[in-house]
Amino acid sequence: MNVYTPTYKGGYHMKGVGVTHANTNNTSRNLTSTFTSTATGTVGVSFTGSLMVSTNVMIGKIEAKYDVNLSASLSVTQTNSVAAITPPHKTTYAKYDVYRLRNQGTSYHVYSSCATTARSTVTSYTPHHIGWYVWEASA
Repeated sequence: MNVYTPTYKGGYHMKGVGVTHANTNNTSRNLTSTFTSTATGTVGVSFTGSLMVSTNVMIGKIEAKYDVNLSASLSVTQTNSVAAITPPHKTTYAKYDVYRLRNQGTSYHVYSSCATTARSTVTSYTPHHIGWYVWEASA
């Protein structure tokens, strides 16, 4: 029997399907930066370590433990816009991409004799949702 047990729920990490937009404000007043992205692509599950179960089983275990809804893959084919205030002498950046949940777990095989293989730590990135990531930096 193959086993996978989630042990740690990490944060969200973006997987790029769109480009990063930027707008620099070199004035002394606030300005509104509007970004429009047309993103097309598919983002799937990725993991490191020896996973002894299918990715669907792993996703089901993570969803059950942390009460989240995940996907084996997410496709993005849409145009979307976002607006943000860019303060004086700052640059606003925006990226429209797939957010993936980082998770760690252990995976191993249990033999009929109850002996087990060595436990492998599996770090996975599983698609969760699509959205904008907006940040600001000095110009």
